[in-house]
Amino acid sequence: MRRSAKLLIKKDNTITKKIIEGKTYNTETALLLGDWQNLWKGDYHYCREELYRTRKGTYFIYGEGGALSCYARYIGGSATGGADFQVLSDREAKEWAKKNGCTVDGEFTKGGKSWKKILNLV
Repeated sequence: MRRSAKLLIKKDNTITKKIIEGKTYNTETALLLGDWQNLWKGDYHYCREELYRTRKGTYFIYGEGGALSCYARYIGGSATGGADFQVLSDREAKEWAKKNGCTVDGEFTKGGKSWKKILNLV
C-alpha cells in the first residue's frame, strides 16, 4: 500500500511540514523533545534526527542527511542529501530517546500551550 505524503519546503530548502495519510506533522508547531547529530552538514555521512511530539500526542522524527546517509535521495543515478519524516509509536519514541540520551519529563510551555509528561524515562 502506498502512503500519500505532501511536503512544505521553505525558501532555504528546509522541510518543516509533511502530511502523511491525511495527518499533518509540523516541526514549527510540535514540541522538540531531543535530537542527535553525527559529523557536519557538508559531510556525505552527515546525519541529524530530531524527535517531536504533536499536541495530540503523536511522536515523529524529522531527519536529514548527506549523500551517504540513510536520508540520501537518488536523482538520475547520483546520490544527494535528503530529508524525511517518520511517525513513531510511543514505544519507538521512548526507544529512540533512550538510544540517543534524551530524558524528558515535566511540564513545558511552547506557543502559549502547556505540554505535560512527554516521556518519562527516569
